[in-house]
This record gives sequence, structure tokens and C-alpha cells, in this order.
Amino acid sequence: MEIGFKDIKFGFADASVEAQHEPDLLTDAFYDATELAESIWKSGRHFMLLGLKGMGKSAVAWHLQLTAAKSSNKFANLLELQDFPFGAFAKVKVDENDGIVRYVETWKYLIYVKLLYLVNQDQSLKKNLGSKFDKLISQLTEIGVLPGDDLSVMVMQAKKQTRKATLSDIFSSTFGFGVGLGVAREVEFAPMGRSTLIQLLEMALNQVSSQSEFRIIIDGLDDCLINKQERVMTLTALVRAVKRVNEVLRSSELDAKVILLIRSDLYDKLSEPNLNKLQCDHAKRMEWYDEASPAAESKLFQLVNLRGKLAVGHEVNVVKTWLPSKIDGQGVEKYLLNLTRHRPRDVIQLFNSLQECAGVGMMTEAQVRKGVSLYAQSYLLREIKDELSGLLDDALVKHAFDLIFSIRKPKFRLSDAYAQADRFNIDYRGVLEILEHLFDCGAIGLIDDRTQINLTTFKYRTPAAVFSSNSEFVIHKGLQRAANLERVL
Repeated sequence: MEIGFKDIKFGFADASVEAQHEPDLLTDAFYDATELAESIWKSGRHFMLLGLKGMGKSAVAWHLQLTAAKSSNKFANLLELQDFPFGAFAKVKVDENDGIVRYVETWKYLIYVKLLYLVNQDQSLKKNLGSKFDKLISQLTEIGVLPGDDLSVMVMQAKKQTRKATLSDIFSSTFGFGVGLGVAREVEFAPMGRSTLIQLLEMALNQVSSQSEFRIIIDGLDDCLINKQERVMTLTALVRAVKRVNEVLRSSELDAKVILLIRSDLYDKLSEPNLNKLQCDHAKRMEWYDEASPAAESKLFQLVNLRGKLAVGHEVNVVKTWLPSKIDGQGVEKYLLNLTRHRPRDVIQLFNSLQECAGVGMMTEAQVRKGVSLYAQSYLLREIKDELSGLLDDALVKHAFDLIFSIRKPKFRLSDAYAQADRFNIDYRGVLEILEHLFDCGAIGLIDDRTQINLTTFKYRTPAAVFSSNSEFVIHKGLQRAANLERVL
């Protein structure tokens, strides 16, 4: 039976769903042109992966997790923070510290506990250390220091009252240290903290000798609403904690590392004074847009082709094999890319929509247009609304597209938006806030009409571009299709 276009599994919008149902897409059909996944896995100074929503950060996380699971000497633990109990986390007490310092210490504790559990999975550890780790984890679990491997459970446990524990006895009997740190025989500590306990855990990990590699991967920050000050502090503290833990691990004999995947526009809103320095020294950025390459050679189509190869069993150019060469007189590759924001999720969902409208054999232009309309209305519009959530007030998110679509023109100026604002009870400040965030997420671009060329700037093409309210705006091609504005004069 011949494999056709409709038989290709292009992928899911959610990488965790993809990992569950089609894990081969994240291993055998994982496209990484710049070896970004390998680079972030390696021990070294880079521990943050930054990228906009839909860039493929979670795909990288699951790729690392799944490939590690196939190896005998690689251990990875993926922590997804979508359902993380931030409210409970904020109430955890650690020593006498307050504010962000307290949050940093709490995160360090959580990370070290997760790392202890991960290291203990390595059966190749020297026998004496292996038994010591079993003993250590058993005793710390018994007294409540290690309430379990579930992150949410650990946080909720942290709110409970302090208790007494013979920490000195446990660590001295297991590794021969503890008393010299000034730890009393009976130490009162909060289950989630105490700097002394953290120091002891660091010293315990420094006793490990192994040829294996250990990675804690933290993801799910895309779903963390950033407009609450408590949450901003929590995430800022996480960045600090990961940096400090990695510094400790680099000085040990253990090949261990904590990897942090974070949405770049959220990262830019954190309250860390050295954000740019951290980014330059410790971060890799995900980028898929390549201005210099023709549309047909885009890395995004290479990803599509890799998914096609997995289905048909040999190299294949999906676009040339099953799509018409031109749409409305334009090369099909350029036509399709202009409907996306040059993000893998956009492209995968576009091809899923094309599949739904395809027949047998090569698609017709009419079928492609139908698939594009489905993509624009059922995915792209909703995806950008989701991206705005947490960055804008709910009322502004609700009416953001009502505002610009009500103008009924693909191109408009600030005055046009102001003229529609009263219809949706949006004040002038709200209009500016909507337009600026729409620009940041690629929903609208800026037209520089000071020259005859009339250059158009989209944020996903020019990340350093700055919003200007004095420019003429243009609605993204995909959103024009969603609102039936393409042929409006």
C-alpha cells in the first residue's frame, strides 16, 4: 500500500501529548539543525534555553528525556511546572530569610532532592556509595525531609510545622560528615529548607563518583502567568537557584546539570538585575527564521520532510510531492510560511489542517486554501489569544482581535483603532497596550512608510524591533485569512 499525504504524522500542538502518543516523532524525526539539544545537554556554562511560545522548547525537553531513557548511562528527570502550586510555595518558611532569598533557598532544596532521587537510579554507582545513597534516602524520607519524588507533594508538605530530626547522626553515619558543620544533635528545621540541610545535601552529592550523566530539566513556564508579583519573584528565584546549583555541580566530580527552558518574553519581564548578563553567559536562543535562505530551504520545511521520511521510509520533499507549486501566483513555500510566525508549532498545525482538507494524490489550490482557512480560524487565532493570556488583562485579551478586526482593513493606523475602542469599552491606554502585545507576539507588523519601499517589520523576523505607535500597522497574513480581510481594499 502506497503511503500518501494523509498518512504522515506531522505532530501535536503539545509536546507532552506527542511524547505519549507518537514518541518516535521526538526521537527519530526530531529536527535540530544547530544541534541545540545536544549543546544544552552537555556539561558547560549554558543551562537556559530561551524561545517564544511554540518555538519547540518542550519538544527539546521531551527529546532529551526520551533519548536519555534509551541510554544506560544517561538519566533525565523532566519537571513540568504547569500545575506547580505557586501559592503554597510562597508560604514556605526557610530560616530567617525573607523575600526572594527565601525562594532561592527553597528552589535549591527542591532541585537537590530531585537530583538525589535521580542519582539513586544509577545502578553503576560504586557499590559502597550505592548502598550509602539508599540508606541516606531511606532515613531522610523517614524523618520527612524527602516527602517523595512528586514536586507538588514536596511543596505542599513544606507548609507543615517544623520538626526535630537527628540530621547530624544521619549524615555522619552515612558519609562521615555533619557534626563539624555546627549542626546540633537535635535540629529544628522546616522540611523545605534550612541552609544547613542544603549544604549537607550538596556535600552528599559531592561524594558521588559515576560515569553517568544526570540532568534535571525544568519546563512548563509558558503556562505561568507573569502578571502576579509573587509569581515573578518565584520565577526570578528559580533562575538564580538554577545558576547557583549548576555552579556547585560544575565543581563536583558528578556530571550533573539543571536545564531551564523558559519563554523568552516572560524571561524579559523577570525582576533579576543581571538578566542580560545571565542570558549572554548561560543561555541559548531558539530561532527558526532565516532571512538569507529561500523559503523552500527553510528549516521548518526540513522538519516537515523529516516527519514525512518517518512515514514513507525514505527521503521525501513533502511540499513538492503533494502540494501545487503555486498558490495565487506565488510560490507555495513562501505562501505557506507567510501564514505562520516561523514557529514549528504553527507549521505543524498548518500541515495538519492541510491534511484534513486533502483528497487522494496531490492537493488542489482550492483544497490548500480551504486548509489554510481551517488553520487560521481553528488554530492561529486561538494560539495568539493563549499567548496574550497573562500578559494582558482578561478583558483586553477578550477584545484584542475584536478591536483590530472591526476596522475591516488589513492595514490601519492608531487613529483607526481609537475610533473602534468605545465599542468594546477600551480606553486609549488599553488600545496601546493591546497593539504593543499584538506586535510582540507577531499578530501585527509595522510598516515604515518613510521610504518608497515601505518596509514591513514583524517581531519574529526582527527580534530587536521596537513597537512604535506612529507607524502604520499590518495584520499578519494568517489572521487576515481568519477575519476574511485578504481582499478588503
